[in-house]
Amino acid sequence: MFDLLITLPVGPEILAGSTRLKAGTATKVALNIISTGAMIGLGKVRGNLMIDLHTTSTKLRDRAVRIVAEVTQRDYESASRLARGERLEFARSAGETLKISDFA
Repeated sequence: MFDLLITLPVGPEILAGSTRLKAGTATKVALNIISTGAMIGLGKVRGNLMIDLHTTSTKLRDRAVRIVAEVTQRDYESASRLARGERLEFARSAGETLKISDFA
């Protein structure tokens, strides 16, 4: 376990009297940095792609198909056919695995 200090200087607020506009944005940025680092550390990222997703909506299913298409160098339709299994795991070169969880 270790301690991590993230400081994000925000400067004065744009609106006088407002105390949370910039602080809220800075907090969101800090949390995004931490969660992205955690996903990378857990091996859920390949390049700039999140490769272990739960496809619980139409938008996420479409994203999963596009990821499969990019990683396997297929067109959208053939990637869609490939990704129709309930739990897709397939080996890519050098033993890498792409996981698209709960794909329906």
